[in-house]
Amino acid sequence: MRAMSLIVSVVVLAVGVAATAAARPVTEPTQACVKDGGPLDVRLRPSRGPVGTRIHVSGRCFGQALDRRNGYPGPFLSRYFAADGCEAIAGGRSTVRANRHGMAHGWFEVPARGLCFQQRDGRHRITPGRYEVGSGCHACVVASFRVTRR
Repeated sequence: MRAMSLIVSVVVLAVGVAATAAARPVTEPTQACVKDGGPLDVRLRPSRGPVGTRIHVSGRCFGQALDRRNGYPGPFLSRYFAADGCEAIAGGRSTVRANRHGMAHGWFEVPARGLCFQQRDGRHRITPGRYEVGSGCHACVVASFRVTRR
């Protein structure tokens, strides 16, 4: 009888631990973010689309690099166009927030035009091709996105 009681107690304990682990929010960080390190687990949905596409972004370890409320630039697309020497940086409308754990979520739109980095009055049309997605600083690339024709 004592052996049966012990087995039941172990099974109840195991089920309780499994239920507690399963109940933890999916958004909890599973590994520590590195100070001054880059974002992890960045997801863009969709990963391609034409100008005007609303891109949903999520990820972790962003700190506040995507949060315009804290003075950082919002997410942007960048691409170098060798023909005219323009490194286009294109930021569109966005609403992206990062919480105190560095978990970010929100959206941004693919703009029609970008500014040419370090060129006075330089502008470039956003054309089909692969673009880097950045956040927080010019060199802070977090993902890539393919601009397509309509």
